[in-house]
Amino acid sequence: MSRVLFAVIAALGLAACATPQANIAATGGAAAIQQEKNEQARLMLAQYKTDTKRLYDLVSPLFAAASDICAADKVGPTFGLFDVSTAEMYGKDYRAAAATELGVTDGLVVTFLAPDSPLAKAGVMPGDTLIAVGGKVLPPGRKGYRQFISQYTALKAMAPVDMTVSHAGVTGSVTVMLVIQPKLLLKYDAFNSDINAFADGEALIINRGLVRAFSSDDALLMVLAHELAHNCQRHIESQKTNRLIGALADGLVAAAGGDTGGAFASAGARAFSQDFEREADYVGLYYMARAGKPLGKAREAFRLLTIETGSSLNAAYGATHPSNPERFLRLQTEETEIQDKIAKGAALVPEKKK
Repeated sequence: MSRVLFAVIAALGLAACATPQANIAATGGAAAIQQEKNEQARLMLAQYKTDTKRLYDLVSPLFAAASDICAADKVGPTFGLFDVSTAEMYGKDYRAAAATELGVTDGLVVTFLAPDSPLAKAGVMPGDTLIAVGGKVLPPGRKGYRQFISQYTALKAMAPVDMTVSHAGVTGSVTVMLVIQPKLLLKYDAFNSDINAFADGEALIINRGLVRAFSSDDALLMVLAHELAHNCQRHIESQKTNRLIGALADGLVAAAGGDTGGAFASAGARAFSQDFEREADYVGLYYMARAGKPLGKAREAFRLLTIETGSSLNAAYGATHPSNPERFLRLQTEETEIQDKIAKGAALVPEKKK
């Protein structure tokens, strides 16, 4: 069949299709649509700014509280809790809104920082552009971001760090006095509606779906403390090690002519997964107590997870997480343990296996 004949048949078929009967209003044209598109992008970034500030206000005290009971290789000299970004890190549809709402440009801009962080105490403010760190000029764009993060993660000593910063178009120098805290970043994914949060060993990653679903700050704080505990207890590294051990078993079977399909590696990655989750709940609750946060409503996080996600009330065979009812009741018992220590003036340190 020729292309011309096919096009004629297709056109005749479309002409015969039923059409809507309502009198659909005009949009005002492409210019009006673009204007509304820009406004919706601005509203999205404004909400992102509000949500992220909420997360920073909640998480910052936890970082300070966890510092001396976090794994030694997970703490170090830090600028405190902060985030930086550059225009090209935003999709094209959102760059104008990022400039309006967050002050983002092609340079490396401080978008968020905790008010009690070393950066804030040095006089750095959201919207400031970092020009140089330790005498090294930061190039624009992602290259500047990568250079900055590389310098930051390489910090080992508590020596002050000199920075050149542009504030409202005026360039000046600041000296940042570092603190010892968990050397982790907080990443808020405003474009992910899954009700979820996770840790990757380097950052806490929080999805918009979780923040929007958890109106209770106490419940949200429990999730944040839980993910911080995953990092501080080195659970991610432990699971990688367990996966590697399983992969070695897969390799031995393969050398003998068998094929496990990676079953041992998968089993290794899941090994003790539920206990890692229980430990993160337990240690996270201690972080909250050490930060002076109320514990009574923290366990509501697991009721909210069931309500908002419709997740199973049972932990299926092979599940990576305990059931929400179990976690709720376990936290209730652990809260009593912590309250007893507070009443006795005892140190708020999680108990270890004997």
